[in-house]
Amino acid sequence: MSLKHTILPLLLLLVGCGPGKQTGDSANPEAMDVAALLQKNRELSAQVDALRGFSNDREVYLVFPARIEIGRYTRIEDDRLIVYLNLFDKEGEKIKAYGAIRLTLQDLTDPENPREIKRWEYDLAASHDHWLGSPLTSHFRFMLDLPKQYPRAMCVIARFTDVLTGKTITAQDKL
Repeated sequence: MSLKHTILPLLLLLVGCGPGKQTGDSANPEAMDVAALLQKNRELSAQVDALRGFSNDREVYLVFPARIEIGRYTRIEDDRLIVYLNLFDKEGEKIKAYGAIRLTLQDLTDPENPREIKRWEYDLAASHDHWLGSPLTSHFRFMLDLPKQYPRAMCVIARFTDVLTGKTITAQDKL
């Protein structure tokens, strides 16, 4: 069954079949603009038709992050942790992508039992603010306040959840 045949009955259910009282209230689903819904239906039908023209393995051609790397300039400076994150696609090319980011700092004083010192979480909007991109650079940069006292042996763990695929990738590095 095509999208056209699915949406049209839904439109009829929303609008109704017979003459009705029009209130003009936009909060009322029965008062929805039928012309706008029909236009949206045509647009969605065109998208479905376009997607049918591609092979079923089209996901192979999508660009999305396959690997995250903690950048080489990640360091502690003036009691702040500065973290650089780079994203790479499946072919190893550096890419720009957005998603949720979690950074975790762990105490490695006892390597058998690493202890979480601090965690920072960035949703889609907040992570967007940390993107730096220019012809010479393309990475996320986070400048994070450290606790007043922190151990010498530490590890930073980066977790990135891609907005396009929902997949999560991680990386970790000793400081």
